Amino acid sequence: MYDRLAKNGVDIHLLKLKIVDIILKTLIAVQPDLIHNYRMNQPNDRTFQICFEVLGFDILIDEDAKPWLLEVNQAPSFATDSDLDRHVKHKVITDTFNLLGLSKANRSM
Repeated sequence: MYDRLAKNGVDIHLLKLKIVDIILKTLIAVQPDLIHNYRMNQPNDRTFQICFEVLGFDILIDEDAKPWLLEVNQAPSFATDSDLDRHVKHKVITDTFNLLGLSKANRSM
């Protein structure tokens, strides 16, 4: 996806920074709700280490290469309908496992 945009003269680094900015501002705005929901479901966990949540950000890039937040999915689908979809979602799952420190090497049976 980024290759095609770059071929059309889009500054990919700047685009990615704008997308990160959208995501960070959105997370700051909803953080109190996320904490509230977590505390309602895990009232005894004051260290926030029992579980986590993967959020799906749908970002539209317009003809001027400006990113727009369409929606945030609290329970994004991991079904895949295309090679690109499979690639993106595989990376999300891989990155999630890496952030959690999960690997085949430290997996307990």
